[in-house]
Amino acid sequence: MIVIIGNGKMALAIAKGLNGEVEVVGRDEEKLKQFCTLSGAKKYYLLNNFDITNKTIILATKPYSLESLNLKGTAKEVISIMAGKKIDEIKKHIKADVYSRVMPNVGAEYMASTTAVFGSKKAIEIFDKIGTTIKVNSEKELDIATAIAGSGPAFLALVAEAISDGGVLCGLNRELSYKLTKGLFKSFSAI
Repeated sequence: MIVIIGNGKMALAIAKGLNGEVEVVGRDEEKLKQFCTLSGAKKYYLLNNFDITNKTIILATKPYSLESLNLKGTAKEVISIMAGKKIDEIKKHIKADVYSRVMPNVGAEYMASTTAVFGSKKAIEIFDKIGTTIKVNSEKELDIATAIAGSGPAFLALVAEAISDGGVLCGLNRELSYKLTKGLFKSFSAI
């Protein structure tokens, strides 16, 4: 079982992409219950002193919270999706046998993420389930890939919205304009 630490939007997208075959850890019990309902996660735990011993962890919290996680034990593997947090820094706060860094995108929810991976075969296997993985050779390359694959969807969403708005401005109804724009992106991605 994979344990996701954090219950934000990206954690939810990953859990949905993994078909709920996860457990989740967070600070707020009500939010955890809602997360399980939305994602199909099997179980939830409160964060304080959570024991990570022999678990495969996806670290999906905000980068600034790393220092305050208060986990105990030694994980089998920590797979971090925290932007900008290097493995050496993670090692100072969380014990594990293996460390990986990955950067998925919101397409994970639809098993369509393009995920950059710096790390283990296990990390690649997990993130292959939610889309396509691309192995990078260094943390520096992962940081660069984050700008493309991790943040890029937000820029593309702005472009898609502008194209759709242009269609509406020229006389199409909103639904038709959205369908045409979605088809444009699907067609272009096949090139």
